Amino acid sequence: MPAPDEPRRSLWVAEDVWREADQRANADGLPIARTLALLFEGYSTGRITELGSEGTGKRKARSGYCAEKTWKAADKRRATTDTARSMGMLAELLLSAYASRRLHLVQTFVTSAELEHMARSETDLRTGTLALLAAA
Repeated sequence: MPAPDEPRRSLWVAEDVWREADQRANADGLPIARTLALLFEGYSTGRITELGSEGTGKRKARSGYCAEKTWKAADKRRATTDTARSMGMLAELLLSAYASRRLHLVQTFVTSAELEHMARSETDLRTGTLALLAAA
């Protein structure tokens, strides 16, 4: 279930990319909508610099959820860097990179003390729950 500050977004994404990303998300134990929100967050903060490729299938309207602040930041970066012609295309490129295993979502758990230490040391794992890692 999306958070209250994550309104529903309608995105046109190639069916083949959505299907492959959905299969990977299910294998990773995450709903595709949550996966997409995390990918948008990683992109909006500049942590994702590598995108996938356009799908080959017919595009279909899909639903995703994304916090307004994250959506606006991702859209601004997309428009400034000219990486995608629309937010739907950005979603497709992010999902493509995820489906092809060029991006990974890693889940981790930490104690409160470890979390405080990570915050002080400016570690990338800000919350201790999910982090985005680019494949090496």
